[in-house]
Formats: sequence, structure tokens, C-alpha cells
Amino acid sequence: MLLDLILYITNDQKLRRTIIYFIIGILIIIFLGLYLTGVIYAPMPPVSEISQMQNALAIARQSNAPEFAEKDFLECLELYDSAMNEWKLQNEKWILRRDYSKLRLQVRNATQCADEASSKAVQTTGSLEEYIDRNIEELKQRDSAFRTRFKHFPFNENILKEHSTAHLRLLEGIEASKRGNLSTSFNDLIQAETGFYNIEREVDHILKSYFKSYDQWEKWLKQTLRTSKMNNSIAIVIDKMAHKCFLYKNGNMVKQYDAELSINWMGYKNYEGDNATPEGIYKITRMLDKGQTKFHKALLINYPNEADKKRYAQALRSGAIPKSVGIGNFIEIHGDGGRGKDWTNGCIALANKDMDHLFSMVNTGVPVTIVGSTVPLDQLF
Repeated sequence: MLLDLILYITNDQKLRRTIIYFIIGILIIIFLGLYLTGVIYAPMPPVSEISQMQNALAIARQSNAPEFAEKDFLECLELYDSAMNEWKLQNEKWILRRDYSKLRLQVRNATQCADEASSKAVQTTGSLEEYIDRNIEELKQRDSAFRTRFKHFPFNENILKEHSTAHLRLLEGIEASKRGNLSTSFNDLIQAETGFYNIEREVDHILKSYFKSYDQWEKWLKQTLRTSKMNNSIAIVIDKMAHKCFLYKNGNMVKQYDAELSINWMGYKNYEGDNATPEGIYKITRMLDKGQTKFHKALLINYPNEADKKRYAQALRSGAIPKSVGIGNFIEIHGDGGRGKDWTNGCIALANKDMDHLFSMVNTGVPVTIVGSTVPLDQLF
């Protein structure tokens, strides 16, 4: 209306444009003023308090509150969900109509609840100092068990890195405890426990996946021992999990030797260069004495056998391996072992004195059965 009136009053085109631009400028200034006022005076969400609440819940979870203060912890989760819903509700409103006072109260309540749940969980299991001492001993045992049981495992870099981090946190927790800094020690041990838990869960998954082949291993083993007993003959069994080479006669074990395998020994050998030790029933095809091999003495086996060739052909057809890669050969039981680590490209290595004994007990044609394990997973540890 005002603009129409101005246009009606004046017939000066230049003056009209000036007035119009002036009015538009005024409107822009008013709009910017309202916008800046909204930005400046708009209520701010309690971001730092929300972060503290999330940290408090994480600590409660790590301090076993879900187990030792279950009811309290569930209440904390309900308060957390209510706070998150309130935050979402306010953020959907126009900026100047937002009100975070209720959210702040909910966040404070959830944080306090989490702190109390953590405290209750610790108190339930004893005093903090006793809890730390007990956790240190438990984590040291878990750390030692991991190193002992899985020292030969071909773990990927992520698992090794996580174990190194968990081990370091454990050492830091022990040192903090010695200095009397119980809070720092508690947090370090919680992080160490989380690391060991993640590692153990991943290892459990790897083992269960690997032991899906156990029924096949058991069939190979029974077949080998049955033949050995029926023919009163010699047989060799390689247990990859145990890192053992067993010598059988008449179906009975008469000798065992420590064995070192390839650096990627778990699973079948699929192609040349995969650094895997094969699995299956083989036989000795050639015996190499001193001077005939660079590994002291050696027993060459007939890898690849028919099952290996079939698996290799299927992998080629499916594109799992490139056509330029061969199946590989020259898998042996040989000497120069005793290094305390897995290092071969697919062979089985024994210490020279053990190789001498085994060499004296066998001939060409003796079966060599290589399995992932001679015992089921639930009897392994």
C-alpha cells in the first residue's frame, strides 16, 4: 500500500526508483537484523554436557554396570533416550522457539545416573583398590594366555595392533596403580579389558570358521590310523594347530616332534606363492638325504593331490585366483627347523635331530596326513 501510494504521488521515474531501492534496502536491513538477532540470541544446545553424558555411559558400560548394576544401567539408557528425543524435538522447531532447559535437566540426570551405576558396579565387586588388583591379575593371565596359545597364529595386522595396544594399557594401569593413582589405573584397565575382549571375540570367530573343516580332518585321521593298524605300517600325521609332527606305527603314536609351518598356515593351500601349508592325505614320493637338499634332509610329498587340483580348478573358474598363478609343488617335510617361529613357504620344518630320526623310520609311499587339528575345538584349550 505504501509503495502504491508513493508511486501514485510522484510521476518522476528516477525518484520512483530511488524510493523503491530505499524501501528494499530498509527491508533487507530489517530481515538481516532479525536473522542476526535469532543467531545471537537463539538458545544453544548443551553439546558439551551431552558429550559428558555419553562418556559417563561408556565408562558405566566398561565398568560392568550392565552386569553388576543392571537395573540402574537400564534406567540410565532410558534417560539417555529421552534426552536424545528431546534434543531432536527442539532442533525441529524454529530457532527462536527452541528451549533446551528440559534437555539440560535430562542430560544431567542421565550423567548422574551413569556415574552412580559405575560406582555401584565397582562397589558390588569390592573396593576400587581390590577391584584394580583383581583386574590386573586377570588381565595379566589373559595376556599371557593369548601369547602362549596363539604364538604361532598368522594373525592380521589389526589383531596384532589391538593386542599391542591392550598390552600397553595393561602396563600403564599397573604403573598407575603402583603410584596410587587409582582413577587413572581403573580407566587404563577398562581400556585394556575392552581390547582383550575384542581380540578374544575375533579369535573365537576365526577358530570357529577354521574348525568347520574338523569333520573332514577327523575322517582323514581315522582313515590313516586304520590303514596303519591294519597293515602294521608307519604313518605321519601333521597337526597344524598343535605344530606337531606325529609318527604312528600299527595305529599307535610312537614319536612326536615340534614342527614349524608356513607363515600363512591356516586353511588349504590353493596356489603357488600363497605361503600356506596344504591339508589332506599325501604320501612320501622321494627322500632327499644330506647334500640333496639345502634343508639338511627332506621328504617330498605328492602335493598337489587330486583334491588340491580340483579345488585349484574351481578357484580358476570362479576367478578367485588369476589364471597366471600356478598350483605350486615341492612341498616337503624337511630339516633346519627349531627356529621357534613359522617361516617356510608351505613346507613342514623339523629340527635336524628330529629330521634324522624321522628320516630313518620311513620310506617312500608312507602316508603323510596333514590336518588343521587332531582334536575338536572344545578340547583344544
